[in-house]
Amino acid sequence: MEACKPVALTFIMDAEVVGIDRKNGHQIMSFQELSSRRRGSKDSPVTTESIKMK
Repeated sequence: MEACKPVALTFIMDAEVVGIDRKNGHQIMSFQELSSRRRGSKDSPVTTESIKMK
């Protein structure tokens, strides 16, 4: 059938970025932790300097 071509010319990739707490065994941080954290605090588990994507 013409609708089932074997080669794709384009595709859509969907992804989600999650926060990881490196001080607590590299556990995934919940949305509630990330949304209620103090922003700009030196004690915050998330800083712009520590954000790395692989």
